[in-house]
Amino acid sequence: MEEHPRFDWIQLVRVGPFNDIRLNFEPGAEDGTVLNIFTGVNGSGKTTVLEALAQVLCLNVNSALAQRLASRFWDAKSIVRFSFGGEVGEYWLSSNRRQAMINNNSFSAELQGLPSERKLLRYFDAVSRYQRRRTEEFDFAAFAYSGRREFESVQVKAIQDLEGSPFVNALNFDNAGASKNLVQWVANTFAKSALIEVEGRKDEADEIRWPMRLIERFISELSEREFRFVLEQSPFDVRVELDGKRFDWSVLPDGIKSEISWLADLLLRMDGIRWSDDRPIQDRRFLLFLDEIDIHLHPAWQRRILPLVPKIFRNAQVFVSTHSPFVVGSAENAYIYKFDSYDGVIKPAHGSAGMSLGAILDDSFDVPEEFDERTEELLIKFRAERDLFMKDQTKARQDRLSYIAQELSERGPELQDIVSAELVQIKRHTGVDLRAGGELDIPN
Repeated sequence: MEEHPRFDWIQLVRVGPFNDIRLNFEPGAEDGTVLNIFTGVNGSGKTTVLEALAQVLCLNVNSALAQRLASRFWDAKSIVRFSFGGEVGEYWLSSNRRQAMINNNSFSAELQGLPSERKLLRYFDAVSRYQRRRTEEFDFAAFAYSGRREFESVQVKAIQDLEGSPFVNALNFDNAGASKNLVQWVANTFAKSALIEVEGRKDEADEIRWPMRLIERFISELSEREFRFVLEQSPFDVRVELDGKRFDWSVLPDGIKSEISWLADLLLRMDGIRWSDDRPIQDRRFLLFLDEIDIHLHPAWQRRILPLVPKIFRNAQVFVSTHSPFVVGSAENAYIYKFDSYDGVIKPAHGSAGMSLGAILDDSFDVPEEFDERTEELLIKFRAERDLFMKDQTKARQDRLSYIAQELSERGPELQDIVSAELVQIKRHTGVDLRAGGELDIPN
């Protein structure tokens, strides 16, 4: 039985911030989406690992992705090892162009211990031929996106075929300038499905429209607003509709534009691939790399975005980097990798759904504090003075404790409740009431 086209593990040696790190990935079900979430402070290597994974599947060794990754290799001893679908491989930089490229020949030559028909080499060969003629068929593909992608407002003037291969720049994360293709694809979908429906082939027309409907469903559920595409006849253009009101692309909220940017591009590319079977598009096997796609989203939307991915795509291996505790907390069936070491094995934790925001901040982000820095400083001082006062109830200690308690209480009702509970316990143990007449006894 052929192995599922998914990563089993990856190891980075002397790459980015890592001396020698390895991540083992859970396989998940034979058919079903697996979410892998990378968390950690800035500079901890989340994006480096995402790009190292994506480069395994990137044929173009002179791409922007390869250039960025090459700049993070320390020296000639730097290497990336991996297992993909049970096949082991590795790649490194060419000795004479360390900052320029990853050596494609070395990469191919070191796919060791593989069966005669190598999955990755077959994939590279098919992608290369697909750019010349659209005859190859695929059982999986890979795509990468960043939350920094931009979506520009463009106008289509006519129905015309999209040019180029769906694999070009599919793994470059930041692929600016693709807005025209996205809007053109929506216009083409409207026109093609309408012509087929006129011929009485409604089921076929619905199938053509289905990828576009998936985008509408995704954005509607994410924003909790009714979203849909509209093709206008005079002037000929594609616009969007939110809660029944039509808008130009340029006035859409940044959060909606950023999500349309990667989702529509993904579906456009998947729609342009010849697949080896007749699965619905949401059941296709593919790998998806998402680098901080929550960057433009309100916290309420951050909580919704990740659960939507397996609802729309039911058979993908997804890798996500994020700084958002809301994203991490929303992931019920996910594996969370906290980047807090530069050596050894990073072991995954199971999804944090059901945990409080404070617990997630502490567990996944190493942020145990619940308040701003000044408030945390005051709380530390308050607890220290409380402990000293419990041992020695002098007037000076009482005054200092009362002063800090008053300052904390004035910072908000939540802190007032915390301080009041502490003062009740102090009175119970010492008999000293620091709240004379309901007011704290503050020194002049």
